[in-house]
Amino acid sequence: MFHRIIAGFIAGVFLLNVQAGAEGIPVDGYAAIVHDQIITIGEVMTYMRPVDAQLRQAYDGEELQQKLMEAFVKSRETLIEEKLVIQDFEARGLVIPEQLIDERINSIIHDRFDDDRATFLEALASQRMTREEMRNQVREGLILMISRRQEVTDRVEISPVAVQEAYEANLERYREPGKIKLRMIVINPVKTPEEQEVKQRELNEILQQLADGRDFGELAKEVSEDNKAQYGGDWGWIEASSLRAELAAVAMELPPGEVSEVVELDGANYLLLVEERKDPAVTPLEEVRSQIEREISMKEEERLYNQWINRLREKYYIQIVN
Repeated sequence: MFHRIIAGFIAGVFLLNVQAGAEGIPVDGYAAIVHDQIITIGEVMTYMRPVDAQLRQAYDGEELQQKLMEAFVKSRETLIEEKLVIQDFEARGLVIPEQLIDERINSIIHDRFDDDRATFLEALASQRMTREEMRNQVREGLILMISRRQEVTDRVEISPVAVQEAYEANLERYREPGKIKLRMIVINPVKTPEEQEVKQRELNEILQQLADGRDFGELAKEVSEDNKAQYGGDWGWIEASSLRAELAAVAMELPPGEVSEVVELDGANYLLLVEERKDPAVTPLEEVRSQIEREISMKEEERLYNQWINRLREKYYIQIVN
C-alpha cells in the first residue's frame, strides 16, 4: 500500500473517473476524517477501482454487492492508515526535500515517458491533474515509503536462532518422502477366451525377451498399452503411494534394476521396473534458510506495522462517516 501513489505514476495511471459501487455507498461525500484530513468516498472508490473490476467479473447480485462493500471498507481502512502516516510525518515537522521530489518525477518521466516531458505533461492534462497536485501525490508517496522503511523495514531483525527454531518447529514441511524412478509395461484386459489366449502368448514372449536381456524401455515402446508407452513406460520419479495399493506394495519391495513378476489387476497385466530409489529425507536447513528468513521477515514486518499503526490510531482523531 505504501507504494500505491508512486506505483500509479509508474504504471502510467493517474486519476480515474469515479463510479457508484455497491448499494448503500453514496456517489460521493465524506468517507472518513483523520485528524483534520478528509477522505472522500470518491477517493475510496478510485483506490478500489482495480478490485472493483475483478469483483464484477467474478460475482453478481447480492453477493457482488456484499463483496463491493467489503472492498470499500478495506480500501477506506487503507487510506485511513496512509493519512495517519502522512499526518504524523508532518506533525513531527519533517519534510520531503523538493530535490527528492524532482528526482522522483524525473525518474517517472524517464521510465514511463522515455524522457519526453511534453508527453508527460499531456498525460497530466488529460487526467485534469495540475502539476502541484502531481507533486503532492509524489511527496505523499515518498512520505509513505520513507516512513515504512524507518518504522518497519529497518527494524526487522532475524537471528540465526530464530531461523533454527522455525526450521525445527516445521520439520514436516521440509520432509521429503521416499521416491522411486519407475518404468512399467501394461497389457490391457481382453473380453473373450480366444483374445486372452493370444494375450497370454504375447505376455510370455515379453517375459522371455526380458529374461534374455532386452532393454525394458525399448520393449515398453513396442508392447505396452498405456499412455506411457511412447516414453518407454517411464513414469519418472514418483511416490510409490501414488500407485494403486497392489502395485505400490510390489514397487516398495522391488530392488532397483529388477523386473517384477506379473501383477494382474482387473484383467490387466503389469510389469514393473524400479530403476532407482530415493529414501525419505529432510531438506537441510541451509537449502531452505532463505525461504525461512523471508517468512520470518514478513511476519515481523506485519507485527511491527500493526504496532505502529495502532500507536497512530491512539494518537490521532479518526471518525468513520457512515
